[in-house]
Amino acid sequence: MSQSVIRARVLTFHVDGEHLAGLSEALDVAADKLAEHPDFRGLLCLKHESDRHQIIVISLWDGQGLEDTAAESESSRQLIAAAVDMGVSSKSYEVLSFDPGGTRLGRLTASASQP
Repeated sequence: MSQSVIRARVLTFHVDGEHLAGLSEALDVAADKLAEHPDFRGLLCLKHESDRHQIIVISLWDGQGLEDTAAESESSRQLIAAAVDMGVSSKSYEVLSFDPGGTRLGRLTASASQP
């Protein structure tokens, strides 16, 4: 029995604080579209606080999901780039290690982390 390889698509970019709300909305739309694919395994968005927030978005895929969603990924990249008004870099990686743990986290949004 062969085991499928998990792969990751990584988007990196910077965003000014005034565009964070638009970014959250764009990520929600993108995540909903990606979740429709049966090989989609998750989405993680990281933000590093600085004058211009550094953002890293990682989507995880099984099987042919990475290849099958290339067009949707480009559409999502353009949606995000328009929301942040800056360029977005995209690269693909093979995942060497991934442990989903025993706890399932729900979707977290920027508004949920605000006091």
